[in-house]
Amino acid sequence: KIVRRFGTGSYPLGIRANLSWETSSSTLAGGETLLLYSDGLYEARDASDAPFGEERIERTVRLLAGSRPQELVSDLSRQLNSFLGSRLPEDDVSIAAVKKK
Repeated sequence: KIVRRFGTGSYPLGIRANLSWETSSSTLAGGETLLLYSDGLYEARDASDAPFGEERIERTVRLLAGSRPQELVSDLSRQLNSFLGSRLPEDDVSIAAVKKK
């Protein structure tokens, strides 16, 4: 189950001076996973210009609920590579996951 989304996107740190960001906090319960990813993941486009999309990410998170963080990151990476085919992503792609014991 996807419990909470953080943020709506903004400039990367250090790109522009004098910006401020909204802060938020949350506590992971035992067994919960935090998935972090850059916009390069959901904005990646295949040969027909279709986006990888947030829906695909959410579907993967639901299917792999309870799995190890490494499996979640690896599966998303595999799906992205398969989706892109011979195309390269146009933006950087970062994916990280941590799970609280």
